[in-house]
Amino acid sequence: MLSAEQIAQLRQIEIATRRRMNALRLGAYRSGFRGQGIEFEEVRPYAAGDNVRAIDWNVTARSTEPYIKLFREERELSVWLCVDVSPSMDFGTQRVSKRQTLSEAAALVSFSAIDHRDRVGLVRFTDRVEGFLPPRRGRNHGMRVLRDVFTAPAVGRGTDLSEALGRVGKAANHRAVVFVMSDFLGVDVPSATTAFARLARRHDVVPVCVTDPRERQLANVGLIETIDPETGARRLLDTSSRRVRRVYAEVGERLEAQRDALLRSTGLRAIRLNTGEDVFGPVHKFFAQRERGGG
Repeated sequence: MLSAEQIAQLRQIEIATRRRMNALRLGAYRSGFRGQGIEFEEVRPYAAGDNVRAIDWNVTARSTEPYIKLFREERELSVWLCVDVSPSMDFGTQRVSKRQTLSEAAALVSFSAIDHRDRVGLVRFTDRVEGFLPPRRGRNHGMRVLRDVFTAPAVGRGTDLSEALGRVGKAANHRAVVFVMSDFLGVDVPSATTAFARLARRHDVVPVCVTDPRERQLANVGLIETIDPETGARRLLDTSSRRVRRVYAEVGERLEAQRDALLRSTGLRAIRLNTGEDVFGPVHKFFAQRERGGG
C-alpha cells in the first residue's frame, strides 16, 4: 500500500507532466511516429498509376496478374514502456534518483499516448521480469503504470535486457513503439544488442538512457561507506585520496564506454536524461526530430 508521501509524489508528477505537455505542445508525439499506425487490409488488382512497390508478389504469382496491397491506418497505437527497476536505479545525487527521473519520462510518454487514445503497456525488469501490465487506455491505467514504475518493489538485483525485450516482443501482437528505459550499466552487450535487433525488426524501439554525474566523478567528501546496489556489498572509501578518485573515475569511464558501445550497436536514436535536469526538454526534442523526419 502506498504511503501518503508516495501518493503526493505521484500526483505531483502527474500535475507537472500535464502542465509541461501543454507548454511543450507534444502533439508532435503522434506525428513523430507516423507510419507505425498502418496495417495490411486487403489486396486488389493493379491499376495504372499504382505504386509498383505495393505489389503483392505472392498473390501476383498465384493469379498470373498483378495485385497490390492496400493498407489502412490503425485507430490506435500501442506504446510499451520497458523500465529498469534494478537497485542501481535508486542511485541519485542531484535531489532525485535515476528511478524518479525515469518515472517522470515514463509519465510524459504514457500520458501523451493516453491523450491520443493509444494504449500503454508496461514491463518492469531487473535480471528478470518483475512486473507486466498489458496495454490499456485511460487515466487510471496511466496512473497505475506510473505507480508501478515509481514505487513497485523488485526482487532481482542485476540487469538483463534480453528477457525483458523478449517479453515485449512476445506480447506485442501488432507493430508498436517500445521505450526501453535504463541506465544500461553492467548489461551484457552482445546479448542486449541481439535482443534490441530482434525487437527492432517489428517495432519502433527507442532507448531512454539516464545517468547521474557522480557515476563518473567522485566528490572529495572524506571517508564514506558505499553500497553496491546490485550486489549489496559494502566498502569504505577515502574520497580525499586522489588515487581513489582516479580509480573510481576509470571504472566509471569503462562502464560508460560499455553502455555507449551498446547504444551505438543498436543503430537507434536514444533519448538521454540526467538526474537533476529537466526530462521534458530531451523528450520533446526527440519527438520534434521525429516529426521533422530526423530519425
